[in-house]
Amino acid sequence: KMASYEEWNKAIAEYFVSGLPSGATVYLSVDDYALVDIGNRFEQSGYGGNVDWIGDFTKVTQSKCVIGNRICLEQVYDYQPDMLPCCVAFLGVMVLAAHRMTGEDTMDESIAEINYFTRLRQIFGLMGERGGRPDGLRPAGVEEKLWQMWNRWLLRNGWLPSAEPGQSIQYK
Repeated sequence: KMASYEEWNKAIAEYFVSGLPSGATVYLSVDDYALVDIGNRFEQSGYGGNVDWIGDFTKVTQSKCVIGNRICLEQVYDYQPDMLPCCVAFLGVMVLAAHRMTGEDTMDESIAEINYFTRLRQIFGLMGERGGRPDGLRPAGVEEKLWQMWNRWLLRNGWLPSAEPGQSIQYK
């Protein structure tokens, strides 16, 4: 049995806030290690053993957020019944793509942006032109509303967000 998008969404949020005191800053630092750790917690909850948790997470987010060759943010512009934003797992994919760029030192911002979207496309299984924003993430900054939803949820629950807009259009 695979965990659902909603279960991953909740598990990711809980993973990064559980045990944090009020007023602490929350870093949504989703990488392969965090996904395996979160997945192992699912396993303790009765999900099958020896699961490829990273693959499970990417399949589930892809099935929720991608239709055809387009990212559909509309799928995650909502709240779960417990008022957790539905976008946390999607934001986790965005952070995962950035983590997978580590070690790709480049001073050229346009190359860095292409590399980022190449990683994001790989995670979501999107085909098409190499690099560049995928359909559904244009114009630049359309995903900012999701980060704002996450930040508001953190603030309402007594934590401080770490996500803030970048200075250039590439990092917005």
